[in-house]
Amino acid sequence: MALKWLTAEEMVAISAAWVVADQAGRAAIEKIPLLAVLLPNLEKVHDDLVALRSKEPPNVAAISQKELEVDAKHDALVRGMVGTLTMLAPISDDREELLAIRDKLFPEGASHTQLSYRGEAGHAAVIAAQIDDAMKARLKAIAVHKKTMFDLVTAWIETGKQLGQLEEDKARLGGNSPSLGAELQTARTAWLRMAKALLSNAKLAEIDSATDQVLFSPLRKAEQAAESRAHGKPAPAPVPAPAPASDPTKS
Repeated sequence: MALKWLTAEEMVAISAAWVVADQAGRAAIEKIPLLAVLLPNLEKVHDDLVALRSKEPPNVAAISQKELEVDAKHDALVRGMVGTLTMLAPISDDREELLAIRDKLFPEGASHTQLSYRGEAGHAAVIAAQIDDAMKARLKAIAVHKKTMFDLVTAWIETGKQLGQLEEDKARLGGNSPSLGAELQTARTAWLRMAKALLSNAKLAEIDSATDQVLFSPLRKAEQAAESRAHGKPAPAPVPAPAPASDPTKS
């Protein structure tokens, strides 16, 4: 699932339909015991994200959104390279070499994607400095569909450079508050956890297709758009979640 690639604005718009009074989504949740039990927590993660998001200046928020999009590409490349090298190794005569390349590029494996933006940028810079002619030739010899592993590594290093530059831009604007950044990340994680819980409970409750459409159509459209951004594809036109005049996300 590409839920983690949703922007804070997308998250807030989606959960507004679940928690704001008079919304069809909230009404549907209230009628189903397995879903209604989640409402207090859904309201909390929604309100927390709204409150924290409002503390970030608009110009800094724009950079944060760009970072999210670049990080999605970064993480997709990391998972792709780790997975490819891991799967190729058992059927290759160069098994140990492929695994050594994988471990040199990403000592922590796919969990490398859990690093901070600065951590990802720093690691990419370190690897870029270590790629000599021999390493470059070896990476170019590893075919990955219509590309080579060197093409993928080059693209990944570029995302690291972009993340590093974006972090510097935020710092110049005074938007690199460690505490706010950590709180926002915690709030995003909590929102994702509750969205997944709602999906899981809806499956357990065996909701009908009409209710599923009301509750999750905006979520799936936003997820599709986020995945398109991550892979550089044209995104479908966004469908905004309905919001009444009293919606706190508009304040």
